[in-house]
Amino acid sequence: MIQTSKAYRTKDGQKVRVYATDGVGYHPVHGAILTSKGWMPASWDENGRAFKPHLESELDLIDESLYSDNNPATIWIAHNGDSVQYASGEGELDPDFDWVEYNRVN
Repeated sequence: MIQTSKAYRTKDGQKVRVYATDGVGYHPVHGAILTSKGWMPASWDENGRAFKPHLESELDLIDESLYSDNNPATIWIAHNGDSVQYASGEGELDPDFDWVEYNRVN
């Protein structure tokens, strides 16, 4: 679940502000994405998906700590119906999930 107290980025590395997580409808998470022209309003589902749960997007949210220079350049992402899992090393991959390798953007 997305939290207002945590820092996020989009999958393509853009900074994100999360304002609220209690909206109504399919996208209850409200915030903004920092673009070259300034902050653009955006919304996501409770798991940080920008579009439908089965449709991945570069605008999906990822915990900002995964973009630290101390982490590997590759992360793995798995979506399991109700939740999204992230891993920064192959040794962390839970075999119960279908993982997708994602090369982060700095």
